[in-house]
Amino acid sequence: MWMDYGAEKKATTLDQYASEVADSAIKALQTVKYVDHAPLGMVEKTLELKYRVPDEKGLAWAKPIAAKIENDVPKSKEEVYAREALILHERQKTSVKLQAIRIGDLSIATLPNEVYAITGLKLREISPFGTHFNIELANGAEGYIPPLEQHALGGYTTWPARTAGLEESAELKMIGVLRDEFYQLKGHNEEASKTLINIGKASRLAAYGQAVEASSPVVHWGLDETGLPLNPAIKAHSRSGLPQVFPTGQIALFLPGAGSGRAYDDECGLHPSPFYQIGKINRSIHLAGGHLRIPELHPRVEGAIALWFWLGHESGASDRTGELINALGVSLKAHQFPDHTVKLEWGDKVASALAEGSDSAKVETTFFADDWHFAVLIRDSENVRVHLDGSEKPVLTGKAGKAAGEVLFGKGLEGRLDEITIWDRVIEPSLIAKLWNISKVGEENAKRAVSRAERKKRAQAQRSTLLKAHENWSASMRFKSMKANNVSAVTAYLISRGPKGDSQAPGDHLGIGGTYKDSQPGRLFVFNGNAADQIVRGTTIIEPGTWNDVKLERTGSRVKVTLNGKVEIDAELPVTAPGAQELFFGKRCDDFAPLEGAFEKVEVAGLETSVAPTPAPKVELASPPLSPEASAKKWHVRDGYRIELVAAEPVVLDPVAFDWDEQGRLWVIEMADYPLGMDGNGKAGGRVVRLEDTDHDGRYDKRRVIVSDLSYPTGVLTWREGVIVTAAPDIFFISPDGTKKVLYTGFSTGNQQLRVNGLRWGMDGWVYCAAGAHHGGYNKGTQIECKLTGEKIDLGSRDFRFNPDTGEFDPQTGPSQFGRARDDWGHWFGVQNSFPLWHYVLQDHYLRRNPHV
Repeated sequence: MWMDYGAEKKATTLDQYASEVADSAIKALQTVKYVDHAPLGMVEKTLELKYRVPDEKGLAWAKPIAAKIENDVPKSKEEVYAREALILHERQKTSVKLQAIRIGDLSIATLPNEVYAITGLKLREISPFGTHFNIELANGAEGYIPPLEQHALGGYTTWPARTAGLEESAELKMIGVLRDEFYQLKGHNEEASKTLINIGKASRLAAYGQAVEASSPVVHWGLDETGLPLNPAIKAHSRSGLPQVFPTGQIALFLPGAGSGRAYDDECGLHPSPFYQIGKINRSIHLAGGHLRIPELHPRVEGAIALWFWLGHESGASDRTGELINALGVSLKAHQFPDHTVKLEWGDKVASALAEGSDSAKVETTFFADDWHFAVLIRDSENVRVHLDGSEKPVLTGKAGKAAGEVLFGKGLEGRLDEITIWDRVIEPSLIAKLWNISKVGEENAKRAVSRAERKKRAQAQRSTLLKAHENWSASMRFKSMKANNVSAVTAYLISRGPKGDSQAPGDHLGIGGTYKDSQPGRLFVFNGNAADQIVRGTTIIEPGTWNDVKLERTGSRVKVTLNGKVEIDAELPVTAPGAQELFFGKRCDDFAPLEGAFEKVEVAGLETSVAPTPAPKVELASPPLSPEASAKKWHVRDGYRIELVAAEPVVLDPVAFDWDEQGRLWVIEMADYPLGMDGNGKAGGRVVRLEDTDHDGRYDKRRVIVSDLSYPTGVLTWREGVIVTAAPDIFFISPDGTKKVLYTGFSTGNQQLRVNGLRWGMDGWVYCAAGAHHGGYNKGTQIECKLTGEKIDLGSRDFRFNPDTGEFDPQTGPSQFGRARDDWGHWFGVQNSFPLWHYVLQDHYLRRNPHV
């Protein structure tokens, strides 16, 4: 399931996502073929890799910054990566386990990393089996492994740390090991695998490639590699010393190429194209500050160069110029304009349908930057001409300068290049037209032109006098937003009326402001769509975690918003979706910016236009929750067992841990402040709640809040007349009247998923806890103070046990990230995100007897 990052962001509910996944699974299931027997096999190897450790200059930068970190909790990005630099310097290298698994004609690769999609595609391509998939974060967690070219592009997945610390060539080395494992499973030895990678996968040229090959070029680069170097796809076999092209600077590989779709908006699904390989999706390179360079190409007075280019999504349109080709004594540039059109330029010449030698009656054509275009540069003695998109008539003509030996493609260009061809002769205009027609790119561009015209027409209609239409209706609701007001462009949409799924979102949309442009975070606003782009705002800040009553009223050309009984907005706002038939609550009509929280008490009234009455709109709720009873029926248990509901909202809210006392009362920890605090800035709001069953029907019906100001509490254990609670940095004893007593302090308050938790009785009468660490070096400087005795104990990342009566505190073998449990024989087990279970064979108090351990 891939995100469409080229389209406007739309929210997807859990139900929608799960439904799409299930639909894909059902379709796949229908293609399953069952066999009586399938060969099974597995090969496992260990690969030693270096970390990207800091040099002397890096260490000199990191040490003073890391020395200032307090309580082993970095408070800035600088402190995080300074500490990470020292950790990598200390470790220097690591070993990773790589497995190749065979099930019939299916291969599986396991890697202890988070990998890029292109890495998965490389593994699929080198596998000699019919079907392949990869399993990430298997047998460990060594962070990201960016492909080699990604290190030049940068980004947080390349910043040296334990989450991305492996050497730059790690991906290549791991793929090499897995390739050998695949071929061992196939029955070939390791050395043979290096020459057998393309067995059964020999490519055949598609129509475009066949036409290029028939034209006898010097060389042709398809630019569809998954890695470097960029190899010729077609070359003159009679020649030696063919030109080589070298990437310089920042370049991304394997992006959608000409003729295979744009991979966003209504072209999300890629498809095979006539370029290069039959039945293959065409690929291209994206220039992100880099370019291609041929160091030496013999200067010619006759020759031709062709390439395809694409300059980006319309949302990034700007006035910019980049060089397409610098060769044959010409610097040919592409100039993109703010309206997203593009023209070719050469010196002071601008491409025109009225260029010398062209048909003067031809109508000037508009070229858009988000279409693929085909540029051909031809030099014939001192004369140069440029053809665009298959035109047999040139769009630029002129005289050539002195040709240099070096050739550059894409210098200063922001966009993609594809299918570069070089001829050592003047090619015929008919060949240019033939290649364009074979590509079928002109047909795709024509379809997009129709779509652009339709969008423009709709936008004009929304700006027309129809905007003055009057309507009269209202909608109200009670809501609670749990999202901080400063983390997204729009915090949430509450009430929306407009056409479902329309990305331009005409209509009336009531929401809570976020960080977008001149928005006012936390304040209500009403927006009337992207085309009209008008907005009116309130002044009251909506605090996260608070319940509020809101009402939106449309009366003619005015909107009024009432918040908690007081008028918040009363202003003119043109109608942009007269007669819209649908209302949406908890999201916008195009699913954008859904409410993270809850809403209830929805009411709708009116919905009459001044022109004619319209039917009452359909009200669509955003993924309404199941009732507790219906939810209980979704459980599946073993035969002989059953699920009984004992507590549900509103008796219990946000539960994360619970324990019973001797009276059958249920003590519950509620982490209401996760993840950003009650105010979005870390304000504590965790609760200890005691539930009682007053009518003895087996279901708790009475709720009493004991405390409500704990910081992300994680565990509870009934003890004496109260409870022991873990809430870093402290472990408390809390009495029934809410009195808190700190038993121990000093635990890490970093990531909420890595905090002290557990609280389980051991068979020895001690209480055991998980320290919350996910590996042995996490929070290694942690020191715990016992408030009962005053003793300070070096805990590090170990787990621990304690005696709540005496205050004794004893480190134990660890760590465990969340939950430390024992079986009926006193064997203790822990867990970490990437490992579902591990057994502590020897406890720390036994190991401490040996002075050599």
